[in-house]
Amino acid sequence: MSFIRKYPEAIFTGIMVAFMAYVLIEGTDKMLRYKFFPYFCVLMIAGLLVLEWIRTIATRRNASVDIEENQLFTFSPTYKKRVLRFLVWIGVFFIGIWLVGLELAAPAFLILFLRLEAKLHWWLVLGLTAGSWAVIHYLFFFVLGLQVPDGLLF
Repeated sequence: MSFIRKYPEAIFTGIMVAFMAYVLIEGTDKMLRYKFFPYFCVLMIAGLLVLEWIRTIATRRNASVDIEENQLFTFSPTYKKRVLRFLVWIGVFFIGIWLVGLELAAPAFLILFLRLEAKLHWWLVLGLTAGSWAVIHYLFFFVLGLQVPDGLLF
């Protein structure tokens, strides 16, 4: 079985890491104020992609059962439901941004998602929400000097 057929996720992740590296290289001639947010996002995404790439290769390499060709791109009904559920969560987040703005939608979304989907304890949910709101607020208002647009209702 070829490398492409055995490790499709690893190849996709490698392509994404290369794309993130390209974005970093292209942004080198901009002022720091304009490249801070893209750099922050790219570095976070690239780090997660590298970790996923390592995990995918290690998991496949240690697997004792070979994957047959007809099983490579089949998804179970449970997987399809999970993907649909996460797409609905993303849609709810965008609708929340549209209705109440990012500054209110982000904490509300995190509280709902972390409590209902991830089923975390309240102290952890509130701590993560407060920390992420502080980072978003600090990043947009103090570092970048931007005002986040209001939502339709607020």
